[in-house]
Formats: sequence, structure tokens, C-alpha cells
Amino acid sequence: YFGKAAPPPDKKSTMAFFLKDAKKFKERGGNLILLRCPSSGFYRDVEAKFLPRKDFWDELVKLSNAKGYHFSDYEQLEHFECPEWSHLSKEDAILFTQEFGKIILKEKSLTNQKTTNHVI
Repeated sequence: YFGKAAPPPDKKSTMAFFLKDAKKFKERGGNLILLRCPSSGFYRDVEAKFLPRKDFWDELVKLSNAKGYHFSDYEQLEHFECPEWSHLSKEDAILFTQEFGKIILKEKSLTNQKTTNHVI
């Protein structure tokens, strides 16, 4: 959707679709945790220009009333470079997951609910 011929994603319908599922998940006892994984280089620059955090990520977290983790808010998560701008290498993905796990455990974001916790 960053090309000249493709329009940007439709924010309103995309958020509505997600929020409907998030609401249903939470009504069933789910503990919703949102994670914004790293991007870098060209992709990160384009995201900042066309999908600013405050207008997309921050709004989605607020509207979903879920705990949200953005990689750039955590020193141990913000340094990763993506080989092709939007996905971590296998080695970095393992390290990122380990560090993210430490964060959510420290912040007690996982609950002892009867249902299974899921990370999206």
C-alpha cells in the first residue's frame, strides 16, 4: 500500500474489524496484549510518514483498551535492525521474544484467568 498505484489502508474499516474481534475476545475472558514489533530502514521511514504512530498504533491501543507494547518504548527492544525492513532475523527474533517476555512478566501483564492468554 506504499506504492504509487495502491491507496493507503482504510483506517476506519480496518480498526473496526479488529476492534470487533478484540471485544469478542475480551468478553470471553481473554487477556489482550498488543505488540508492535520492530521495523527499520525504508519501511520504518514510510510508516512514519503515512501511518504515524499517534494516529494508528496509539489510537488502536486506546480504543481496544488493551495493554500495548511498542518496540520503540523499550531500550532492550528498540535497537533491532530488520534485514528486509519489516521482519527480524531468526536470531534477533529469539532475542526479541526473550526480552519481550521479561517485560510482560515484570509488568505482570499476564493474568491467571481461566482462558488462555494470547499475544498478538
